[in-house]
Amino acid sequence: MLNRQFILRPNAARTMLFFAMLLINAASVVAQCTFTKLIPENIPMGTIPGNAIAPGYPHDFFTGQLKYFPAEYASNPAKKFPVIIYLHGWGATANGDPNDLCKIITDMPYALPWNIENNRFPDPYNFNGTNYSFIVLAPQYRGYGAPWHFDTQLDAYITWVLDQYRIDPNMIYLTGASAGANLVIDYISSSVAHAQRIAGASMASLCYRVDQQIASGPANIAAGKVATWFLQCSSDNSTNCEISTPTGWVNQINAQTDEITPRFTITNPRGPGDNNPLDSLLFCKGFAHETWPAMYYPPAPSRVITPNLYEWNLQNARETTLPVILKDFSVRVLNGKAQLKWITTSEKDNLQFTIERAGSDQRFTKLAIVPGKGTTDLEQVYEYTDHQPLENLNYYRLVQKDIDGREKVGDAKRVMIRKDGKSLVTVSSNPFTTELSAFITVQQAQQVRLTITDMSGKVWANVNGRYTAGSAEVSLPVSTLPKGVYLLKATGDGLSSVVKVIKQ
Repeated sequence: MLNRQFILRPNAARTMLFFAMLLINAASVVAQCTFTKLIPENIPMGTIPGNAIAPGYPHDFFTGQLKYFPAEYASNPAKKFPVIIYLHGWGATANGDPNDLCKIITDMPYALPWNIENNRFPDPYNFNGTNYSFIVLAPQYRGYGAPWHFDTQLDAYITWVLDQYRIDPNMIYLTGASAGANLVIDYISSSVAHAQRIAGASMASLCYRVDQQIASGPANIAAGKVATWFLQCSSDNSTNCEISTPTGWVNQINAQTDEITPRFTITNPRGPGDNNPLDSLLFCKGFAHETWPAMYYPPAPSRVITPNLYEWNLQNARETTLPVILKDFSVRVLNGKAQLKWITTSEKDNLQFTIERAGSDQRFTKLAIVPGKGTTDLEQVYEYTDHQPLENLNYYRLVQKDIDGREKVGDAKRVMIRKDGKSLVTVSSNPFTTELSAFITVQQAQQVRLTITDMSGKVWANVNGRYTAGSAEVSLPVSTLPKGVYLLKATGDGLSSVVKVIKQ
């Protein structure tokens, strides 16, 4: 069932007047953008492992960030804090330099960073008699376009900030507006493991339809037990941002088994007979896509959607009794062997990990058992080498087991194994619909160029990258390709391969 909150409809004239004032206010902020509460930081290329958009691209996805630390962060060096990661809209995309980072504040007045700089952020926030202080991080991303999926880069950023700052891993909150909301849904729907990292995901003015993501997206959100909040204006007519977009997500999440019912808040335009004196931030603006003032409005009695963002976040903290918090799981190929590595940040009554493997049929069988560390708050590193992997495609996953017998199945990682000593390129999911990956196998480190052409020779995509000996998976930019038959050409040192691929 839908957990909807309907907000009264505001007067259109008042809304337009407010919006005009908002634009004037925004212009003045652009002219005198200073950082009094937020700390600007450029993130140099290569700082965050896994942040590159794709091999061979000349830049990383996240380029800088604005940081807010509560006063207690310095005065209490042993304490871990909840974190809100705010993802900005399309208008703030830039290079991460101080002047560029200013756009995160000025692009969306009354959004979270703007509120912090204008002393409208609650610190501390009292919830159930306890004071909580949030760390707030607002990363800036350089580009926004095809292939439209950046969950890998966002996951790398989350892993990086957990290493950098004292963050409670059970209280990671992801929020965004417009394009930022798209990045939020992209991340939590991409895999169960990603959803499990987030305690609460809030999205204002979402524009990613459920059919634009992977088919298992709603099931991943439900299985990951992440709380979701969708806030949309009923009259938004921006492309793909209509009320049907969040409605589709809510309906499909609710159709899953044992889901956390999404919170769905719909704001409406005010009708001629409505004279509600409450703050117009609660209603659709003249620009109906502008719902972020309502989501990020600071707490004030009778003037905000309740529960507000901060209370809603704290209501949805993950249980601290999770048996194992998995920080990372990776598989790489070296000398024809598959090397598995995974890292945990805490374990409670952890009996063991079972490593399971499958071929292209994805029928998993037990490969090995690795004992767990029982109960520990220290970071633990596990490694295992499969000396006899299957020929071609291999899938690996972890099954974690508690001492009481409960098991948790993790997401699978896949690699390509070639035992014939040849350099080649193979593809997965052919024919494909929205995503296409190529597996590059080389015998020595080298530069490889991948080109996608249609049958007439027109070039649709190029990816250049340097790859070490072994096998690597590359995500290809194919979302804009029309349906049809294409050739994937790969060239390198001793490598020349052509594969026919079909987009359905």
